[in-house]
Amino acid sequence: MPITESVAVSRWEMYAVFPRRVALFRSETGGSSWEYWATVAYDQASIIEWRSPSITRLRDGKLVCLLRTAHRPARQGNLWFTYSKNEGRTWSPPKWTNLWGYPADIIQLQDGRVLAIYGYRRPPWGVRGCISEDGLTWDIKNQFVVREGGAAPPTFRAYWHIGYPTVCQLDDGTILAAYHEYSKDETPVQHMRCTRFKLDG
Repeated sequence: MPITESVAVSRWEMYAVFPRRVALFRSETGGSSWEYWATVAYDQASIIEWRSPSITRLRDGKLVCLLRTAHRPARQGNLWFTYSKNEGRTWSPPKWTNLWGYPADIIQLQDGRVLAIYGYRRPPWGVRGCISEDGLTWDIKNQFVVREGGAAPPTFRAYWHIGYPTVCQLDDGTILAAYHEYSKDETPVQHMRCTRFKLDG
């Protein structure tokens, strides 16, 4: 059928009809096909946008998800979290944390603690981390700095677009976080950086 009419709608008008949600998909074919499994977070009022989820499985089987949020009209919010005790079929109501930053990556460490790493897109910029004893309780008092800086000058388009970290723990117990930032060149160059560190026990 040919297209005979087009309608332009604003971003927020679109979200009012199709609110941004986080959904879980699964594959039983090694990734060659996928099926919708569950909604992880969704706001029917379209006030909170849920974005950029990061999920890890804890040793007790729970799935824990950290969520980036934005509140209408355009304010970036704190990280929220939710969890599932039944393989992701249903999820707890999302809960606010006092961690500001986005988006995050999350893993369970060898000692059982849970680590979140996330971008920090306001002065002094960079990447931060936070430790949780169980993955279900998060507090800014357990936050630490992985890297400061990395933003381009404000005159440079998208100067704040840094972070998007991924994190893993190596066999020797050290932690490796990879993320992107801008160089200090006259014309800033976006590049990857890695920080390797250890956490106190």
